[in-house]
Amino acid sequence: MSAMNKVLLANVLHLPELINGKVCVINNGNYRLIRIGKYTHKIEDNFDPMEYCIYTTKAGYDCIISSEPKDREGYLVNKGFRSLLGIYKPEVSYKVDDKIHLHSRHGIYTIVDIGKDFLVVTCKKWQYTDFPTLKVHKADFKCLAGGIKNAVFE
Repeated sequence: MSAMNKVLLANVLHLPELINGKVCVINNGNYRLIRIGKYTHKIEDNFDPMEYCIYTTKAGYDCIISSEPKDREGYLVNKGFRSLLGIYKPEVSYKVDDKIHLHSRHGIYTIVDIGKDFLVVTCKKWQYTDFPTLKVHKADFKCLAGGIKNAVFE
């Protein structure tokens, strides 16, 4: 078996329980039920995803097979490397009413609201228009505006 045809189940989003004896893999809001290979030992609910791979046959069919130590090695190295580097995004220190810069637009914007994955911003020019706010993804946040724009006066 070629490593190119196998994907460790731990690397993909899947349900921890079997559905009709098959593994449910979720991708972009869609799901696929993948059957368990003929020679793979019995899989129970709440299985360890590191123990299994999705194998694509030459005919293009997918099935679940038992993983080998070399299949798990890359996953474990990447997982350890990420934790060693501390790839946990630092908490962003913005709040409502802060002045910010965005990657996608020039200018200074004021944060009106903060959602789970988005910011609602406005600027002076928009206050008297039909659309006084704009919803942007948090990844679009560039930095706090400098100078005295975010200074706290007591």
